[in-house]
Amino acid sequence: MPYQGAFKITSLFVNEWIARFGTPIGLHPGQGAEFERGLLEEVCRMFHIHKTQTTPYHSRSTGLVERTNGTVTTILRAFIERHQSDRWDEILLSI
Repeated sequence: MPYQGAFKITSLFVNEWIARFGTPIGLHPGQGAEFERGLLEEVCRMFHIHKTQTTPYHSRSTGLVERTNGTVTTILRAFIERHQSDRWDEILLSI
C-alpha cells in the first residue's frame, strides 16, 4: 500500500501547497517509504525542488519540525474542543 500513501501525499502537496503558495525552494520530508524513490521524488525533479533527507534516528535533524508539529497539534486540539468540531482538516490551512 505504500503507493496509495505516496499518491495521496504527492497529490495533496501539488494541489494544496504548490497550487496555493507556489513551488518551495526545498523539501525536507521524513523517512517514510512514501517519500523515497517514487512519485514525490519525481515531482521534486519536475518542479526543481531541492529535496533533502532526514537522518534516521537523529532527532536533532528534525527538532524544529517536531516542535512545529506539536504546536499545530495543540492549536487544532484547542479548536476542536472549543467548537465541538472534528473538521480539523478544513481549518489546518488557516493555522
